[in-house]
Amino acid sequence: MAKAAKSSAKSSPATNGAGELVMIEASKLDPRPDNGRKRFNKDKLKELAQSIRENGVLEPLLVRPRDNGRFEIVAGWRRWTASKDAKLTNLLCYVKNMTDEEAAYAGAIENLQREDLDPVDEAAEFARLLGDGKSAKAVAQRLGKEPQYVIRRVPLSNLIEEAAEDLRAGRIYMGHALEIALLLPDDQKLALDECYGTDYVKGKQVPDKEVLDLTVEELRKWIATNIMLVLERAPFALDDTRLREDALTCLKCPERTGNNQALFEDMFTDKKDRCRDRKCFVAKTMKFIQLEAVRIKPKGSEEPAPIIVDYGYQPQEGQLGRNSFFVEEKASERCDRAERAVWGAGSQLGKTAWICRHPECEKHAGRVNKLSSSNRSSGVKSLERSTADSTKKAERKQEIFNMKSDEVFRRKVFAVVRKKYKFPFGRPALNRVAWMLFKGLEHHHKVTVREEIGVEVDAFSQVAAMKDKELAEFLNLCSVVHEGANRYGASGNQVSQKGVIDLAEEHEVDWKKLDAEARVEVAEKKYKKHLQTLKLYKEEVEAGKHADPPNLFAPNGESPFDHMLKKPYSYMEEDDFEDSEAIAKPEDKEEDDEELSTEDLDWDKNEEEEYSEEEDD
Repeated sequence: MAKAAKSSAKSSPATNGAGELVMIEASKLDPRPDNGRKRFNKDKLKELAQSIRENGVLEPLLVRPRDNGRFEIVAGWRRWTASKDAKLTNLLCYVKNMTDEEAAYAGAIENLQREDLDPVDEAAEFARLLGDGKSAKAVAQRLGKEPQYVIRRVPLSNLIEEAAEDLRAGRIYMGHALEIALLLPDDQKLALDECYGTDYVKGKQVPDKEVLDLTVEELRKWIATNIMLVLERAPFALDDTRLREDALTCLKCPERTGNNQALFEDMFTDKKDRCRDRKCFVAKTMKFIQLEAVRIKPKGSEEPAPIIVDYGYQPQEGQLGRNSFFVEEKASERCDRAERAVWGAGSQLGKTAWICRHPECEKHAGRVNKLSSSNRSSGVKSLERSTADSTKKAERKQEIFNMKSDEVFRRKVFAVVRKKYKFPFGRPALNRVAWMLFKGLEHHHKVTVREEIGVEVDAFSQVAAMKDKELAEFLNLCSVVHEGANRYGASGNQVSQKGVIDLAEEHEVDWKKLDAEARVEVAEKKYKKHLQTLKLYKEEVEAGKHADPPNLFAPNGESPFDHMLKKPYSYMEEDDFEDSEAIAKPEDKEEDDEELSTEDLDWDKNEEEEYSEEEDD
């Protein structure tokens, strides 16, 4: 039951001029359904609850009466929530009759002038107030903000959740979020991913959210080039009503930047009108091309004119590729078989042209035949290039093998060296250094560290819980894990292992032996034809003899270890692999290394198909 009360409790801007001060049962209070604040810091709510247990609620809530003797909280949701945790049954409140608009502004003022409001929630408050038909100037004046501030922040209310979470986590800055929020949801995802560096997880390219790759200005330029399409370049008229079922033209479209100049004036310095909806722009363009094909069709024909595409574009179904027609640019070039066509791709998009596509045309049959045969000639040239590059291909195969061996080798060095580390520093400081060093690693380096120590490290508490010896291994491994690493796997180029070798020698580790072991391990998985050669090489190394790693894919000449096998390896025919016990036992026969796979290293298989061993030349 509500009771009048006297109190010297302080008031907030939202409660200035409030009505009667009344003690109300907490169970009769309901939160405002359109409260813009959606997120609260749980730890701070707990702190507030503890303060209320000790000191009570120092500032009354602002409420307005509703039906059935209940009250709606206009300002004070946090105090009400914390009071429930503190087991308070009655709360001191200012009761005031308010319209929905008055309540909305009072609640917004309460949120905006208190603890830092989440920027997305703040934008939702602005959007809700503007949705009531008020101008940005009027809303800003009521809230004590600049109109331009309100206008620029409102789009954040449409920010996709992934971008909003990245903003809260500090992965992107407010400037990035404001640029991304101006886009449609699908394009927001594209722009957000573009902000980050690139990582590869199980052969797939993904954004590396630990590396912010674009500044706000660079992101703005990327959006202007790839997302916001300049309308003056459209092949269709901006007032054409035929291009959409609802007849909406570009001039009246809300997604045209010119319809909200205040919002986009800082984004584009050229002041050109742009379209925010790429899908609509593309759909309109295709519709216009189809209409043009109908408009220019021959008289009496039921078939539309052909749609043609320029060099460098893949023709879609029903379109003509550039090699299948001749463009009659001059009137003097036109033949009896000339016909009009419309460009469906290329620099002349949407424009019409005269073409001839008949190989038997007497006037320029040779030109059409030449175009039509270009694929055949290019195929011959491609074959010639393939033959000429056979040596380079073999070199690349060897490089890929070396890269795989390098990866196994460096892991072996890490495994031995990390056990030699000792714990030298005070533990609290070392915990912080170790965690920050790990956090700063690129994703693929983190994977290596986790696999080496056998712990899925993803929180500071896990580092703090490590034993001294474990932390020493972890910290030192983080400091050297970048040595010799190839982040792109077999799709990149071989990386020098000098840093790994220096690390091994520093700790008196026999790195040559580990390198030989690594080569054998890789061969056992996907290179069994070369296994015996590598085992012989490993025996030489273990015996302390000087030996260079064998070149397994040399197109000419022998490997240094071929003379040790029953039959010279370099001159064996493919069928010999099945019967040669010196190379592999029958039960160990593999399918001729159809693909230089790197499954064991989670590298991208597709990148290696180019260098697959389809036949052992």
